[in-house]
Amino acid sequence: MPTSCLLLDSFVCNQLRLSSSRPYCPLNSLAYQLVDVLYSAFLATEDVKPTMTMTPTTETLLLVTVLACITSLATADYTANVIVYNLTPTPLQFLGCSTSVNNTLPIQPKSIDPNEVGRLFINTSAKWEDVNGACWWSIAGQPCKNPAPPAPATSCPYVGWQRTVVVGQEDIDWTFVTPGEYGIGDVTITKRVGHQSKQYCVCTPANQADCQKACADL
Repeated sequence: MPTSCLLLDSFVCNQLRLSSSRPYCPLNSLAYQLVDVLYSAFLATEDVKPTMTMTPTTETLLLVTVLACITSLATADYTANVIVYNLTPTPLQFLGCSTSVNNTLPIQPKSIDPNEVGRLFINTSAKWEDVNGACWWSIAGQPCKNPAPPAPATSCPYVGWQRTVVVGQEDIDWTFVTPGEYGIGDVTITKRVGHQSKQYCVCTPANQADCQKACADL
């Protein structure tokens, strides 16, 4: 998404500098159509002589920009890049992934050797899409403690996600579970509208207390 609509005030100011031009929010065709319709409606309601040059007010530009950006957010795709670090001396055996919507997990992780990383990438494939899913591994001889990971996952470490869209606002929840007393590191690298980058770490029980710091330092 362009920075201009993330920084709404800056965008409006730029439009005001071009006060004789039609406002434009370069997000997608639907947003542009909304701006165009609202701007035309505004012109139709103004009592302006044909020979005069009409300059939109700050309030009008702000309104059309906000509405256009909200429309774009409501229809935006969502992506997430997730890295899992194995900071234990034991391999993490990859067992599977599951998603509620097909084709939203184009990159699935693999088994992760000690001091190696695995990666998964989530990409919604349609507008207004609520998506949830999970990927899970196993550590030899280390079953999950109660409560067990939600089906269809059968073991842990386990990473789960739930993304919902309600009236243009997205909500993303993450879950990461390790077996026994294995430590967890949970670091959000990037978070912006429509995208997140996260990294999780699995540490031995002996390093449980230092796992978060070790993960943040990677």
